[in-house]
Amino acid sequence: MARQQSGMRAAVAGLCSASLVALGVIVGPGIARAQPPGSGPTCSEVAGQVNFKGVSTVPIDPTVGDEVEVVFDVGFAVYSVLGLRLRGASPLLEGETVLFGSRNPVFNLTAVEPGTAVLELAVTYATEEQCIYGDGPPYFREGPDHAVVSGPSTLTITDSGSGCAGDCDGSGQVSIAELVEAVNIALGDESVQRCATLDRNRDGSVSVSELITSVHAALVGCPAATATATAIPTVTAEATPTNPPGQCCDCPADSFLECQALAQRGLCMGWGDPCPTPTAPASSAPR
Repeated sequence: MARQQSGMRAAVAGLCSASLVALGVIVGPGIARAQPPGSGPTCSEVAGQVNFKGVSTVPIDPTVGDEVEVVFDVGFAVYSVLGLRLRGASPLLEGETVLFGSRNPVFNLTAVEPGTAVLELAVTYATEEQCIYGDGPPYFREGPDHAVVSGPSTLTITDSGSGCAGDCDGSGQVSIAELVEAVNIALGDESVQRCATLDRNRDGSVSVSELITSVHAALVGCPAATATATAIPTVTAEATPTNPPGQCCDCPADSFLECQALAQRGLCMGWGDPCPTPTAPASSAPR
């Protein structure tokens, strides 16, 4: 019996010893690679660039009731565009003034009041951060969001009843020939497009009251024209560099965004400063 108990003690001791050795093999390397408490990756933001080149409208000189297309010419070199917001459209212009996730700043609106609108485009975009942890290769994570605003551009909307009624050639007065043409348009013998100033309410036809207005203009003269202008300046935002320091590792891409796209497909190591040195695989020792 004593000899049997002594053998069991030896077996248990051997098993415990083997378990501790195995635990040391498994845990030991992990402990050796552990970072000091509180340490973390070193990250730097990858800056973006938004370049405001100008803005145009169709039509160039809208009047109340017109469908107006406002188009901003913008160059984007950013990770992603989160939102585009048109400022200053209300109350003269109505329609959707916010676009989410679009790089195409085109707004389709309706002119509802005369006046001058001061338009600005606000762009919200997302960035990335390039990070390095220990001796490993660089990697990227989501960075902070930023917002930039274009300079102001003015758009003048005129009243639909502006201009001299019956002044078809824009001479500033209504002639007898223009009155005859106005009658033919009212009777439907000619298109209202031949003399748009007759159609004061823009309903596509010429009524008796609109004919009387043109006759009055021929007798007493046209009111003094009020000069209006649409100023559309080109505004350029302050640019920041697109690429972070370094280069695209293991592939011939020149820009960070192109390099990142290739890295996500597994075609290169990504952007680095400096690029990590590949480690040669260890050769097998001869038996």
